[in-house]
Amino acid sequence: MERQGRTLTRCVDMFIPPAAVIYAGTGEKFDPALEVFDVKIPLLQRYWRELLYLSPSLEADLQGLDMQGYMDASAAMLRQRVQTNADDARSISLAVVDWLADDLKAAGVWLTRGTRADRGFQNVVTGRYLCPIFLDYDNKTVREDLLRGTLPFTAGGLPTFLFDLEKFDLGAPWKSLLRGPLIVLAWYHIFDRPYLRERAYKMSLPYTSVARSHGMIQVTIGSILYATTLVHLALSTTTSMHHEHSDVRALHKVLVDFVNDPDNLDIVESLLRWWNRY
Repeated sequence: MERQGRTLTRCVDMFIPPAAVIYAGTGEKFDPALEVFDVKIPLLQRYWRELLYLSPSLEADLQGLDMQGYMDASAAMLRQRVQTNADDARSISLAVVDWLADDLKAAGVWLTRGTRADRGFQNVVTGRYLCPIFLDYDNKTVREDLLRGTLPFTAGGLPTFLFDLEKFDLGAPWKSLLRGPLIVLAWYHIFDRPYLRERAYKMSLPYTSVARSHGMIQVTIGSILYATTLVHLALSTTTSMHHEHSDVRALHKVLVDFVNDPDNLDIVESLLRWWNRY
């Protein structure tokens, strides 16, 4: 179940409890806490189908399990989700220092590797990327309000790093949404690097890309949002993306709701065509 846990978090939804997806796919309510997910069954069933497409063996792996078996499978997937999130977050947090090197040099500031204490709105470079797209970060009052936390990330639009500014259209911002350069760099950093499969004789040899190891032949919406959320975390001072009330979780929820809104189907299809154009 470890591989399925990694696939679920990286390619489908990084915060959804594995138990809820298993429940939606099998109908086995093996945990009383799953009651709260009944209202999300259609979305969870779609997640289940996406996970099965990427990891076809999951259904057979779960077949014939008793309630304890379902709980053990869910727990194994959850442990792997937490570990994968932590490993990838640490990797992106380090990499973003290199990606922003030119901006940092031009601004005369720096970022410390291994900590996010000097990031967020107190740093003019990360602050500019986090600034809502429709606000003027060069305005001193805006910068002070953002630093004090008196402006939520939704005020004045979504954070600037979500957009490709070279193609940003004020009248149609969704045309460059989720195409920001840092998101693209993060996606390739996570999914296009070699995947090492551990051999029985304790030697690791190149096997395939991480994306292929998850069964991905095309970029998925879940993987885009995964890269996006890890960039958001790397730019901010938030110490944990799992805090329910953090801006990182709040933005992720906004984006999940946006891409799953039937009214935005054409926008999402256009987004996927852009990501899969090569």
